[in-house]
Amino acid sequence: MSGLAAMPSPVRSRAAAVALAAALTACVSTGAVAASRPLQSSWRTYVHGYVQSDGRVIDHSADMITTSEGQAYALVRAWWSNDRDTFERVRVWTMNNLQAGDPSTLPAWKWGARADGSWGVQDANAASDADLWIAWALLGAAEDWDRPDYRLQALSMSTRIWDEETTDVAGQRTLLPGPWAKGKAPVPFNPSYVMPFIFRSLAVADPAHDWSALVASSYAQLDAVMTRYPLPPDWCWFDAATGALTDPPAGEEAKLGFAYDAMRLPWILSADLAWSDSPDARRLLSHFDALLDRFHRDGVLPATFALDGTTPAWESRGLYGALLPYMATKNPSDVPKAVARIDDLRDDGRVRRAQGREYYAENWAWFGQALLAGVARPVESP
Repeated sequence: MSGLAAMPSPVRSRAAAVALAAALTACVSTGAVAASRPLQSSWRTYVHGYVQSDGRVIDHSADMITTSEGQAYALVRAWWSNDRDTFERVRVWTMNNLQAGDPSTLPAWKWGARADGSWGVQDANAASDADLWIAWALLGAAEDWDRPDYRLQALSMSTRIWDEETTDVAGQRTLLPGPWAKGKAPVPFNPSYVMPFIFRSLAVADPAHDWSALVASSYAQLDAVMTRYPLPPDWCWFDAATGALTDPPAGEEAKLGFAYDAMRLPWILSADLAWSDSPDARRLLSHFDALLDRFHRDGVLPATFALDGTTPAWESRGLYGALLPYMATKNPSDVPKAVARIDDLRDDGRVRRAQGREYYAENWAWFGQALLAGVARPVESP
């Protein structure tokens, strides 16, 4: 898409990443992040509550299932927390149970109790967001801990992701939500699966595939989506022939709302801004100014926004977490209030719809604070 800036050189050293994060944090009163739960302590609590001793991450709010997404988030957090033991347990469980023992296979997205009473894969389809997070965490851990076996697994997954979960749509390389979407018309697209900071890492580690082109095309597609809709939707669709946004298939209209998938985007864009100084990320983040303005005015945000503007009565601490880094640069005085909302929603002990899938909310609240604190970081260059 014309008008998009050329892809800048990524910021790869940990020192530079921490310096950029410090610049974000400088916008915030020192007590705002300090008053939140220490990230290492929060990670240990998460492991105790959600990760079995064998490395399976359990979604207690959804029939005790395990998802590739949950495994992926645990790998990323274990890497950032320098928790090698938990990382390896989660990796091995994922390989043995979601990848059929083959570390290069894209993992099944859903595992749990089956109709016959056994436990195992419930849905063998892969989800590209989880696959990207897993490959990226493996790359990061490989560099930090000198584990060439992790790097080999990451690169084998990278090839499978490129071959099975990307495609050409009207001349633009496009991330599909999973292999199941190959050949679909219209082409399903989940904006929050697009993670340019991961594509940049893969462009360095896996030069056999044009991941840099995926950065540029993904930003062009995000630009089209965020120009058309007041807030980015969880799902949208591109015409397979022209590449233009098109109406959703019948029955899918509700997916055009801004909800638990799309709420990840401000964090994703903030990470690419912090680590690669992306002008495209900076420009697209401005689409979330209305959310920041509403929080500044009301002190709360509804968890979701339907396309017609309808909102629920409950909040989401995951959304607050995803907004924290951008909030720190725009309305820094509001960060302590958002952290307080996160803590209140976590600690009040009540079961409320605000929490949604509990492990999911917990991860995104943590990710937001980790990016502010400089704990979240990009992959080091080999």
